[in-house]
Amino acid sequence: FSVSTGDHGSDECGDGGLDSASYPASSPYVVAVAGTTLNASPTTYSRETEWISSGGSPSSFESAPSWQTGLTYGTYAGSRGPDVAFDANPSTGAIYYNYGELIQVGGTSLAAPIFTGAWARLIANGAADPDTPAGQQLYAWPASAFHDINGGNNHGYITKRGWDWASGRGSLDLGNVPLQ
Repeated sequence: FSVSTGDHGSDECGDGGLDSASYPASSPYVVAVAGTTLNASPTTYSRETEWISSGGSPSSFESAPSWQTGLTYGTYAGSRGPDVAFDANPSTGAIYYNYGELIQVGGTSLAAPIFTGAWARLIANGAADPDTPAGQQLYAWPASAFHDINGGNNHGYITKRGWDWASGRGSLDLGNVPLQ
């Protein structure tokens, strides 16, 4: 139910268009996860900016679900776009130990499982309802439940305050998600 938006910027399909969201991320039945560059210490969140290679753009063939429609704007108002964004820059991504060597990885294929892990935690502590679509719940939460990504671009869309075509609503601020 969580799908990465891809790592080729706003033109994920490579067709030169600004309405180039890839499938299945463009499906209204999934949570589409874009990528950021995270600036944080091991104990303190500072900010995130849009990762330049992150996918995230309107879909040329899928309409936004009812909970996202009112936030879409511009030429592609009413089209499906990204929902949230998490760390995807390989320079700030996950570090793991592999055969005696530390390796750092990124990409929206990292961002999507980060979201899935956060969502599992929210279900476990009662903040998310496992029987209600995740997207519907994400859009019902207040802006304070998200770190707004309002710096950077993905070679086609510049982030802005609130929802945008590059990063959706931003990344979850788990400490501010309202309990059910």
